[in-house]
Formats: sequence, structure tokens, C-alpha cells
Amino acid sequence: MIPVEMGTRHWCNLFMTHSKEDNQTVITFNDSFGHPIGSNNNILPDTINKAFENKRPPLFIDKQIKQQNNNFDCVPYSVETMIRKANGQPILTESDRS
Repeated sequence: MIPVEMGTRHWCNLFMTHSKEDNQTVITFNDSFGHPIGSNNNILPDTINKAFENKRPPLFIDKQIKQQNNNFDCVPYSVETMIRKANGQPILTESDRS
């Protein structure tokens, strides 16, 4: 689990797992605004691609689950998402909170 600051004072979540059996890394991304991984800038996708330059490319899962509707709650949503993911629970959506 990696909390990621997107260069705009906005925090998102990146989860990485690696299977030794098939030598496959799976990267799951979620932005609490529901935006795709490269929507703000390409720094994160470019960094990941560079890290895997001479390796098998990772499998990307971009959740795009909208959780917030304001400009200031990304950190609490990011922390909650990491805790839920660590406990094997689904990520809550904005509509789950209603």
C-alpha cells in the first residue's frame, strides 16, 4: 500500500502485489475523485513505467471509484481506503455513504 501525493496536494492510493508463480505484478490505483491514473499529470504512470522498464509490465487495475465531492477530504478517504483494503473490505463509494 502506497499513499501517493499527485503533485497537486491531492492524495490517492496505489496497491502493489506480486505473484512469484507467474512473475506478475498487479498495481491497483484509486483516486477518491474517481479520476483515472493519468488524469492530473503523467508523473505517476511515467514513474511506474520507468520502474518496470526492463521487467515484465505490470497489470494495471484503475478502480476509478468516486468517494468524495469536496476539495479537502482526500487524506481521510485515502487512509480509510488503505485500512479497508488491508482488511480485505471493498472501497466505499460516495453513494455507500448516503
